[in-house]
Amino acid sequence: MILKDFTRISGIFIVSLLFLTTPIFSQPMMDSVVKWKSIEEVKLLMKTEPRPIFTFFYSPGDDSSAYMLDHALNRKEICSFLNSRFYPVKLDINTKDTIQWFDNKAYPCKPYAAYNDLVLHLLGKKPATPAILIYNKESAGFTFKGYENRYELRCILVYFSEDVYKTTPYELWSKAYKVAFPPMGTPNPLKSPIHWKSLKQALALQKTKPKSLFINWYARLNVSSFVMLYNTFEDPKLAKYLNEHFYCVSLDAQTKDTLYWGRPYRYEPAKSRFNQLAVEQLQDNMKFPALAFFDSSRKMIVLQQSYLGPLNLFALANYAGSGSYKSMKLKEYLKKFNVDF
Repeated sequence: MILKDFTRISGIFIVSLLFLTTPIFSQPMMDSVVKWKSIEEVKLLMKTEPRPIFTFFYSPGDDSSAYMLDHALNRKEICSFLNSRFYPVKLDINTKDTIQWFDNKAYPCKPYAAYNDLVLHLLGKKPATPAILIYNKESAGFTFKGYENRYELRCILVYFSEDVYKTTPYELWSKAYKVAFPPMGTPNPLKSPIHWKSLKQALALQKTKPKSLFINWYARLNVSSFVMLYNTFEDPKLAKYLNEHFYCVSLDAQTKDTLYWGRPYRYEPAKSRFNQLAVEQLQDNMKFPALAFFDSSRKMIVLQQSYLGPLNLFALANYAGSGSYKSMKLKEYLKKFNVDF
């Protein structure tokens, strides 16, 4: 599927992407309130189904906390996303209770102290509300202090739920997100500097003029795939390199079209929600965006399943396009670009 199809699909799904109402793979009824959980409940759930932990620090007498709870967190598109992708916990910073935290330590509120030891440890000597603390799946904590509106919350939630934090600092992600989803209005028209081809075109060209192949697998409701379209793939330096060294293809992993890769691959809903070619190439690990590089004989060189900004994707493309993969491990090669993902 060529880029104009990707753009058309993104237009169809722009409302879903903007409001982030559901997980990628299902369409449940939207929730109307956040289903807050206790710390003990989350500890048990993490043993069987690890998710990021979203902690909302509030103060009962704080108007900003109340407003954020009512006008941001309890809006259907936000609370549905929180309930399906995170374990949400709510914590009163004025509590006098001893808190058994996720590090299995007990944090008391000492006599005559204004705040619990945990609150001071996490939010500093002068804690203010509202504040958000998110633990990713590797138990690293990220704090966001102050009021966050729905727009900012969406950006934050996607950053953690789609594992963007593994490859990209939040500041860079936030800038890229705002290009794809401007706070007001629609994004600027795509320049589309990459010469995208259909899979059929690319494979036919390989027979007459052998060249390596780059496939961008995306899922329709995967937000970071959409952000790459408006940020990473618009970078002129990256586009020039990809055009010179690869035939570039962008494919919807859920396409119902029959795809040909030596043999026909079909969409078989009884087996998967995804086209069988995507299932095979991604080894049934359906995580997006999925960036796959193949040599001229269609042997996979490298597969990266995560959001990548222009510099990171350029480094990956250079690893495949320069032939360095034949003599060097990827991690070692990436040190030349001072990137790590």
